Amino acid sequence: MANPTDEEAGEDRFRRVWWGHGIAAITFFALCSSLLKFAPPIELSVIGLAAAATIMLIYSGTSSDYAIAGIVMLVVGALIGLFAFWYAFGLLTLTTDNARHNEARCLAIQHDMLSAHPRRSDGPDLFQALGCQPSGEGGVAAPPTDRERKAGHPLPWGGYPPAR
Repeated sequence: MANPTDEEAGEDRFRRVWWGHGIAAITFFALCSSLLKFAPPIELSVIGLAAAATIMLIYSGTSSDYAIAGIVMLVVGALIGLFAFWYAFGLLTLTTDNARHNEARCLAIQHDMLSAHPRRSDGPDLFQALGCQPSGEGGVAAPPTDRERKAGHPLPWGGYPPAR
């Protein structure tokens, strides 16, 4: 078996290391995919561009024929990679907060929709538009109103005129 050249050995080392990083990125994406709808798209683009620049610079640095240029590319690639990681961590915090706020909005809309006297007529549409999922404990039936108890059966809008 022939000995690999320095260039082939560098490419092989690069492939082994970066396949691991690619698998880690795919795993991270899979675990955080439910939060992506709460992330600002521009920030996601910045992280993607920084990750692509990191990969290109580190690959160029490891395969460069010039020692100084290779070191400079490796250092710049590492700095951009650290920036991307720091920015992604801050974005993860922001999207987690956005998800919590959206969950609170959804729960308030759900409670209003299930109340005897809903205050919003567009509650179901708003619930769906925000991508809400039913949450909380207990059933989804609203308790009967006083007028329904007296009548002995369910009444439209609980026996009260609809909110306008």
